[in-house]
Amino acid sequence: MFGFAFRNLLSRPARSALALAGLTVAIAGMVGLFGVKGGLEAAAQDAFGKVDGLTAIQPGAPVPLLSRLPAHWEPQIAAVSGVETVVTDVWNRANVIEGKTVVSPPRFLLGTSIVERNQLRNGVYREALTAGRFLNESDLGTTHVYVAAPILEEHGKQVGDTLIVDGIECEIVGAYEVGSLFLDAAILMDLPTMRQVTRFDPNSVSNYYIEGDPGVEPAELKGRILDALRDERTTDWRPSSLLALGGGGASLDGAFDADAQSDADGPGPAPDFTTLFNSLDAAARGKPLPEPDYAQLFDSLGAAPTAAGGERRDPVELRTMDEWLEQFDSFTADLDLFLQILGATGVLIAVFGVVNTMLMSVSERIIEFGILKANGWGKRDVVQLICSESLILGVVGGLLGAAFGWAATEILNVTFPDRLNLYAGPGLLSFAVAFSTVVGTLGGLYPALWAMRMQPMDAIRRG
Repeated sequence: MFGFAFRNLLSRPARSALALAGLTVAIAGMVGLFGVKGGLEAAAQDAFGKVDGLTAIQPGAPVPLLSRLPAHWEPQIAAVSGVETVVTDVWNRANVIEGKTVVSPPRFLLGTSIVERNQLRNGVYREALTAGRFLNESDLGTTHVYVAAPILEEHGKQVGDTLIVDGIECEIVGAYEVGSLFLDAAILMDLPTMRQVTRFDPNSVSNYYIEGDPGVEPAELKGRILDALRDERTTDWRPSSLLALGGGGASLDGAFDADAQSDADGPGPAPDFTTLFNSLDAAARGKPLPEPDYAQLFDSLGAAPTAAGGERRDPVELRTMDEWLEQFDSFTADLDLFLQILGATGVLIAVFGVVNTMLMSVSERIIEFGILKANGWGKRDVVQLICSESLILGVVGGLLGAAFGWAATEILNVTFPDRLNLYAGPGLLSFAVAFSTVVGTLGGLYPALWAMRMQPMDAIRRG
């Protein structure tokens, strides 16, 4: 039956090719779309899999760049039993590098406590050294930088050269490449120096990276740190906090010292959205950002010593690798839905193409079906023939679509290594072929049922 069906498709090459092309393009598009999400998940797994410590960030902050914590917590955390090393980090967006406004891919300045970072047993950036050396005590108080290799390649720089970042001349002492789209985007420098050049508030930090003693379970260490900081107060991060990124870091004294009065009085005034849009516009154009009214901003955020249910509220979020991945999955949930809608739209169009092809094929062969039924073919034989033809279209379309989709993701990854990280794995490709097979078969079902109901003489007469 499959041989007969295959010959029937070859007898009308133009119509079969058009249906096959429509299905192939739809499946290739689906592979490419879900390759975006697969690439993001693979990049996240690769990046967070290299981080085995705890990251302390502001409650609710999606990433350390948007987080603000008190700077005086470092000795308190370091004194906790089971804590081996505490690294203090300050993150800021690099807006202009070598006179070029940075839009995509984003680049970041990472001010870090150099001495403590060198004490880490698992130093992700240090171990990814490709040229020069890692930052050490001789770099304290200087503008020496340790730069991701993709940034150096983009600007034609190497170790020993000067890199101008946001108007500051920095000497490149080393280069690194982790192989992660997320991690290979930073310019590391001395923490106090970065505070000065970016005007980052000296009383706040972005995050603390905490490495425990060997043998201490992350969950146990997390509980000890939370107990040590239980009486501290911070503000929950909210999207309006983006206003505070204009000057690198807002003064958090008023926010960290706020008491429960802010909860009793209710939320403060709504943020000035005109200021927000002006800030975003200035950032996009590479201009200095307007200085927001930080006092009003943090008054509106308030402090929350208790959670909604009245229980004690954790003053900080301590995230393990698994928790970072869970957070990432929640952020990509909407993207997943959007990709599913786009993929379903393309596949639906392809289904109509298959239905149209098979329907026209049946219409053109009405006499043939009438003769076959007059010679003893039953309804099941007719359905089997037409569904076999559509099944062949589905299988071939799926194989071609999966192959073209995979090839496209690889070509794009090679062409734009710093911007894209698409991943079409065996699971996605197998699903694409199976899905195309099902879609192709269902596409021939209606024409098959239509042909099945024809009486032999009516079919011959109509033909």
